[in-house]
Order: sequence, then structure tokens, then C-alpha cells
Amino acid sequence: MGGRRSGYFDVPSTTWWEFHTQFQSHSLWQYILPLALLQPIRRWPLGSNCNLHFHIVYPLLEYGWPMLTCHQVIHGPSNYPYDIDLGPVTLNDYYHTDYFTILEGVMGTNLADESLVRPPTDNNLINGKMDFACGNSTSNSTTSTCVNNAGLSKFSFTSGKKHRLRLMNTGVAAIQKFSIDYHNMTVIANDFIPIVPYETTIVTLGVGQRTDVVVEATGNPTDIVWMRSRITSGACTEPANQPLALAVIYYEDANTKSAPGNTSVAQIDTTPPCLNDPLSETVPMYPIAAAGTNTTVTMNVAVAVNSTGHIVWTINDSAFEADWTNPILLLAKNGNTSYPAIDADWNVYNMGTNTTVRVVVNNLSPTSHPWHLHGHEM
Repeated sequence: MGGRRSGYFDVPSTTWWEFHTQFQSHSLWQYILPLALLQPIRRWPLGSNCNLHFHIVYPLLEYGWPMLTCHQVIHGPSNYPYDIDLGPVTLNDYYHTDYFTILEGVMGTNLADESLVRPPTDNNLINGKMDFACGNSTSNSTTSTCVNNAGLSKFSFTSGKKHRLRLMNTGVAAIQKFSIDYHNMTVIANDFIPIVPYETTIVTLGVGQRTDVVVEATGNPTDIVWMRSRITSGACTEPANQPLALAVIYYEDANTKSAPGNTSVAQIDTTPPCLNDPLSETVPMYPIAAAGTNTTVTMNVAVAVNSTGHIVWTINDSAFEADWTNPILLLAKNGNTSYPAIDADWNVYNMGTNTTVRVVVNNLSPTSHPWHLHGHEM
């Protein structure tokens, strides 16, 4: 499957587009990462048009954009039968405090105050909705009028039919544990990759991860059950004032003015709080063997405090610092590939003429974090 998109945009201020994790076939230079590849768009002439082209050759693609909460689904080959596609189901932590206030705390130097460096999330949402108990409000969260019973997302099941749900963790820091009361789920894809189907009752999703499941509606036509997503606990995730998100599933003859209440019983979760589902269960449906390589790069990801007292992420003990006046893409086009001689903080790794590289990534930080190579596949 292939596709081509182009767009023309007015550019009134600093803007950043990112076609996140999509495999860019023959168009890697169109992958917009302004710090590393291009000058910030605000440096372009006011009113300029930006013409972006990208080719998608991946069989399965869906992703939730946390900033815009919109979703893209590209239908590829089916590796498991289903009757009804319920589309994207987003799971995300939610803060009542505005982004810039949170950022000031996280990027500040008062590291002793965990409420600033590691602020608790106020709510957890399924497809952007979840009731909030206003009594849980704190000085760090709700600063405006609080409204109880904001509403829940609702889904429809048809008895005897198989339903596909495209689960996405579009949150900031929370690891999500997803389940549906009384129902098993058949996992058919992880992060764009169709896998050999396996059955489970709990799906674990780290930030940015996607899992497709098929759920057979084995209940009665009048049934009403809870869909749940709970923020796990532990140092690998974030504290949460209200960790449980709920949505309602109505069978075809159910009373849609009712809710499951306490009669719907949650699945028992025995999965490790800080680990993905077992790799032994996530076997690619269409494996492609990587070509041989003599080049191995080890990248140790960690968190450190720099000389100014700020927290920074590092790779091999080096934090990244961009130079917007020297975009790497332009330097490469001009034949300048001696980036470390310009600025070692750019963290550029020269892979030479290799077409395949083995990368060993060690997460030495105290938290979970997604890892992907922009515009490529692994």
C-alpha cells in the first residue's frame, strides 16, 4: 500500500508538524523534525506556503496525536477475521493545569519538590471523556470551575459479532492497563505490525504504543459492561489522582440510559506494572529477516542533572542541543558530514555506507519511555 499527501499552510508563528513513526519510503527528507533537520518554520517568510509530501508503504497505520487528538487509519491486509471496526480508542492521562505551568515545574531546578518534577495527573480518559470527582481537586490541578459527571464515551456491541478496537496510548507519561469486563481480547497487531493472534484479558500500553484487538460479543443483547483503562502504579509511570478511566459498552437491545454500576466486575490484573506483555507472545505474522551487518551501536538512555540544575535526557551521557542556524539536512546536502567537529552536542552517529545497523538500546532511566527511529522501521 502506498499513499501521497501534500499540504499548503499559512505560517503565522512557530509551527511543528510531525508524521510520527511513519515509514518514509524514498522521502526521508520530508520527515519534519525542525531541531535536527530544518530551520524552525517561524524562520520562513511570513505567509509562506509549506508543501510536504510523504509516501506511506506500511500495511497498517494508526496513531493518535496528543496535541490535536485526531487519528489516522490506513487499512492493510487482514490477519484475523472481524465483523465491525469500532475505530481508534484513545487512552490518555489528563492534567487540569496548563501545559506551560507544568513545563516550568518539570524543567525547573526545584528538584526536591516531586509535585513539580513529577506532577500527578488529574484524570484518565477514554476517547477524551471521563467523569471527574471534583473533591479530588488540588491546588496543583483544577484552577477553574469544576463540573462533576462530565460524561463517558460509549461503544456499541452486536451479539455474536467480532469487533476490532484500535487501542492507542496518546498520553504524556502514564502506562495504561486496558480491559473489558467479562470479555477476552484477541491481540492481532502491535505498533503497526500484524502479529500471530493471541488471547488476553489485559493489554498493557506504554506512551505512544498501539495495540489492535478483536473482541467477540459473547454477552446477551441487553447487556451493559464497563470498558476500563487504569494507570498503573510504580516508579515507571506517574502518580495519578484518578487512575481509572471508564467507558460504557451497550449491546444492541440494552437501555442506553443506564450504566453497568457495580454489577459489572473488572478483570483480575496479574500483569507486571512496569513491563509490556511478554515478547514471546508478540510474534510477527509476516516476519522479515534483517540483513546482516558488522556495525553495532550501543545507546544508553538516562536522565541526568546538568550544570545549571536542570533535568536532561542523555544518550551515552550526552544531552542533545540543536543549532537552528545550521540545519543538519542542509549541511548534509552541501556535503558537510563532520558534525561532531562542529558541535559534539548534536549527537550525530555516522553509519557510513551501512544499509542495516544493529542498535542496542539500554534504558537506564527510572521511567518507561518509547523508542523509535523517525521515518524508519525496525
